[in-house]
Amino acid sequence: MPHLDFDALMLRLAEEFELGAPSFDRWMKLRDTYQRTLERQGSRRATSADGPPPTAETSAVADRMTARVRARSLLGQAASMKDEPDRADTLYRQAVESAPDDATVLGGYGWFSHVVRHEYERAEDLYRRALGADPTHANNLGNYARLLFVLGRHGEASVLVARAVGVASAPELRLELDFYRYAHMASERDEALALIHHGISQGDRSPGWDLSENVDRAVRDGHPEPELLADLANVIADEVPADVLNQYGAWRAAAE
Repeated sequence: MPHLDFDALMLRLAEEFELGAPSFDRWMKLRDTYQRTLERQGSRRATSADGPPPTAETSAVADRMTARVRARSLLGQAASMKDEPDRADTLYRQAVESAPDDATVLGGYGWFSHVVRHEYERAEDLYRRALGADPTHANNLGNYARLLFVLGRHGEASVLVARAVGVASAPELRLELDFYRYAHMASERDEALALIHHGISQGDRSPGWDLSENVDRAVRDGHPEPELLADLANVIADEVPADVLNQYGAWRAAAE
């Protein structure tokens, strides 16, 4: 089916069906089978008019695939260790070492460095590297913007939000992006709130997504609806029912 972010789609499916992290041993077996198949094909091609196969090139491709699979396996393991941040940090580091140019791996470690470790400088470096590897990675664009808004760098963050809006397909990411617009971008506040109202009425949520840092920053910056903003963050995270928002005139007006 059409989807703008294959990696995000696969991770979403894994979460929904509770598949857990893939076994690296299993992927190594697949890699070995793949390599043997290439060698058999190469042997047949060597006797044909096609000439000898590019064995060095195919081996390099197989090695890169193996490194990426290992990195993704480590990433899945790290993400599941919510109660063991030190162990998770080690696994994230190993994942980046295995695939230093994988945007999903770099972005995953960036998220962990920001949200769990509160190591903003390292998180920003990882997000920059991730976007260098894939400038259109919607999740990384949104997460980096989230960090920059928290740091008060609204101009840079707004550019990233605009880029993310152009490529985001997952409804929960679109909801998060509209929340950042409502919280931090005064000129887009009305439009963003209307889109949030529509998304929430359609059942869109981003369960467990902690927006408290963005709420705090927006309130310090003088957001005109701090109570609505805080409740909105909790509804998006699926921690309270959407009915709590009906007490706010701005929320009711956004439906019109």
